[in-house]
Amino acid sequence: MRTSLLLPLALILLIVSTTASAQDKVAPNLSGTWKMNLAKSKLPKASKVQSETVIIKQDGLQIEFHFDIDGNQSVHGYTAGKKEKVIREVPQAGTKIVEKAYWKGATLVTESKIVFNMSSPIGEMMPTKDSWTVSSDGLVLTEKSQSEDGQSETVYDKQ
Repeated sequence: MRTSLLLPLALILLIVSTTASAQDKVAPNLSGTWKMNLAKSKLPKASKVQSETVIIKQDGLQIEFHFDIDGNQSVHGYTAGKKEKVIREVPQAGTKIVEKAYWKGATLVTESKIVFNMSSPIGEMMPTKDSWTVSSDGLVLTEKSQSEDGQSETVYDKQ
């Protein structure tokens, strides 16, 4: 009787540990200080960026980016849950900026766009999609960006 209970219990434990391990691999922790490697990056021709450091703080689905681009600092936070959120609304112009973030395998995807009110024939504009991936050794972070201006790839080295 005892042996017949141990086998199903062992199978359940194996499935749970495999699922937890697969989830760890799907959503890596991007936390750390990352410095742009200008030589390895493929920036738009119009870009004048010379230096960029990103400090990423990640706690579960909450991810916060602290950017320092040529001495100009900004902070941007996301909740990686595929749910769109309004980050700025301009009622006078009938527009709002909407963003969302989600994990696609081991890649964090962030999307943003400007949405016009229903009476505008424009609808949406300036969609941007960024994909953040860390190397298997955890030492290189790559951001691939797609926007109306084209594509770019920024490579960061862990500090």
